[in-house]
Amino acid sequence: MELFLNKKFYKNQAIRGAMKAFQSNGFGDFELKSTPDMYKVRGSCLSKREEECLKNEFCNFVLALMKK
Repeated sequence: MELFLNKKFYKNQAIRGAMKAFQSNGFGDFELKSTPDMYKVRGSCLSKREEECLKNEFCNFVLALMKK
């Protein structure tokens, strides 16, 4: 799984929180890299079939964490 999240919209702290929560719940291992404009999240998923769903849920979780 690979996601590109715009820095103007997403917060680093929220992304890291989502990574930690997803890892601790057994959804795979995640790493975060950064470019001047984007955050790049890479994750190993349980299966390819679950990858698209996991991408969407991860983004939703990041957005939820940003409200805190």
